[in-house]
Amino acid sequence: MSWYSVIYTKARHFRSQSPVLGTLLQWSFYVCVLIELLLYGGSSFVYFSITTQIIESDIQASIYLVVYGLLSFMMVWAYARVISSSPNRVPREYEFDEATDAKLRAVTPFNPQGRPMMDQCNETQVAAQRRIMDEFAAARGITLVEVDQHSRLRYCYECRVLKPDRTHHCSSCGFCAVRFDHHCPYLNSCVAAHNYKCDDY
Repeated sequence: MSWYSVIYTKARHFRSQSPVLGTLLQWSFYVCVLIELLLYGGSSFVYFSITTQIIESDIQASIYLVVYGLLSFMMVWAYARVISSSPNRVPREYEFDEATDAKLRAVTPFNPQGRPMMDQCNETQVAAQRRIMDEFAAARGITLVEVDQHSRLRYCYECRVLKPDRTHHCSSCGFCAVRFDHHCPYLNSCVAAHNYKCDDY
């Protein structure tokens, strides 16, 4: 777990104990976004000042300013789309009911911290886990391609969901994100299916 994931996890725990102060704490994580916007505003001011004072040709200065303005607009638009888009969560049909989740947990070893130890399952446990998840997927009409090294469908014991392909649990946000790439502390959000294209800009 990364250093910022530890901070996010502790902030979520604090929010569960103190909702008001916890919400304010989580909003404070946008300080990186604010710093980036201030740096962008300052650099734009410096660029406009230099361009208008150093370049003597009005036509050349106008071309520079127009190109910079267009590129800046694209950057700000993409950045605003990234930070304002909510990560795509796993659909409800992938969520296990309590009974099925209990069956799966009964055949899964856990460490003292409550984390599943999937690599230490014996053949009987692996077969039982595979059967439970395959039956659930068949009952819901779910077809998945991605499996683990033991040919089991992937399951998140924290979110209690069967993971769609390319879905991973974000320890910073505390839930599974579809087509998860990484969590960016400078955006205070995940880079995933909902904002891939804008993040590329």
